[in-house]
Amino acid sequence: CQGPAYPLNGFGSQAAIIKSDGCTAYLAPDLAFADNGIEVTAPLCGKTLTTVKLGLINNGSRALNAIVPVSFFNGNPLANPAAAILLHTALIQINDLNPAATLQTEPITFNGAEGVFDLYVLLYHDGSSLPAVLPQVPNAECNTDNNLSFVSVNPVPFTVQIEKLNENSKCSNTDPDLGALRARIFRGSTEITDYSSFEFKWYSDASGTQLISGAEGYSVTGLSAGTFVVKVSASDAASCQASASATVSQIIPVPEISIQIDAGGII
Repeated sequence: CQGPAYPLNGFGSQAAIIKSDGCTAYLAPDLAFADNGIEVTAPLCGKTLTTVKLGLINNGSRALNAIVPVSFFNGNPLANPAAAILLHTALIQINDLNPAATLQTEPITFNGAEGVFDLYVLLYHDGSSLPAVLPQVPNAECNTDNNLSFVSVNPVPFTVQIEKLNENSKCSNTDPDLGALRARIFRGSTEITDYSSFEFKWYSDASGTQLISGAEGYSVTGLSAGTFVVKVSASDAASCQASASATVSQIIPVPEISIQIDAGGII
């Protein structure tokens, strides 16, 4: 402040704090990001559904009771507002968050951006206008320099394994081929059973170049002996792919032969 300072504010109310320089200060909350500021469950490669939990702390000198608007951006809404893309907005109910106390929000789920991107989270802003003027709620807190944080979102790749359903087991070479395989998709150790957003292509050689016509499902049958490859891609992001290979063996069982001799010694 400049000039003389007085213990009374403009409304004739006693100031809560008079600082060493004679300037007045008032007790106020200061919502900021805690050490675990943004926890992200990244989408599966080819998807955009992103889940976020926010870790928040009150760095101020007064308990916070408020409904805080929060906006989520692809890109920095303060440094480069023209390029920032609004992804989602939310309202966070905060009750009796005392000074130095922390909280973690419930999961917030929304569609993020495709591929790798920097997710920026802006407190006390509803995403309605850029450049952002903080806080949108007048006199909400004493410091707005700590209202922005970001984290890099890296989609999680999926993996593919092949389950052998059947070897090419048949009685003679002229019988139909009976080899059968199926693909299984995993995210980490968790199997994905909804195949609606995946595309399958099967190949009849170890290098994965000889496409099997019509084999576009998660399983393939009627296979001869040999090595086969499946390539799986996310239907909405062709760059997200995984592959696996498996070998089908030729098995011709040896028939059992029994010999019976009658009483006269005739076979």
